[in-house]
Amino acid sequence: MSEPAPPAEAQPRAAPPGVARAGTVLVVQPDEFRVLMLRRQTNLRVLGGFWVFPGGTVDAGDRSHGTDQAAGVLADAAAAACRELHEEAGLTLFPSELVHWAHWITPSTVPRRFDTHFFLAAAPPGQEPRLAVAEASELRWVTQPEWRAAVTTPGFPLTPPTLLVLRELADALSHHGSLGALLACSRDRRVSTVLPKLVLGTVVLPWDPEYERLPGDGIAWDAADIAARAGWPSRLPTALGTAIVAGAHTAPSL
Repeated sequence: MSEPAPPAEAQPRAAPPGVARAGTVLVVQPDEFRVLMLRRQTNLRVLGGFWVFPGGTVDAGDRSHGTDQAAGVLADAAAAACRELHEEAGLTLFPSELVHWAHWITPSTVPRRFDTHFFLAAAPPGQEPRLAVAEASELRWVTQPEWRAAVTTPGFPLTPPTLLVLRELADALSHHGSLGALLACSRDRRVSTVLPKLVLGTVVLPWDPEYERLPGDGIAWDAADIAARAGWPSRLPTALGTAIVAGAHTAPSL
């Protein structure tokens, strides 16, 4: 099957040295717009206790051998996302069924970093997810009201990338009216790389007015990308749905 190819105007940026490449997938039920999420076991080093989408780092077996480097980056990430989806949730999808949705790189000041491509796909008909207890303590379909409420509700911790990728999906579903229409129109969508900056425990995003002046590696956005994020929060705490939000930070408006 063919692999997802990047649009010419939005080639994925190469991962910085020492940054692990990864792929994850938002599996959506078309009728109710519910998204499959799992809660990672609390003893895991990476995002232990957080609600995430199925996914993980690119393994040797996920790597493609084509000559197109940009397409290869996406093909590897899509293969990793599909493999991890099967391992963590028991669902089978093929890379050709995935649509490239978002691209986030961990801030340069964080010791362990990931270059993660997010993909979008319809839930495979006739398949039911199952929990892999070695990886996750819970697995369920999450509705839009649930994840929006999670921002200020302890017990449903989310990272800023997870939260904002969900918001982008919710906005797109509202615009297109159905998952099928969204997927059909998103094959060539522009995906802008998000490399946040971490300043005093706050995640600062590329559409923040002070982003380019702040310390740390960054990828500047053009005016059109920034305009498309009008009304979005540009600064978030490092974790949401935890005591951090309930206490020291003001919850973002979503």
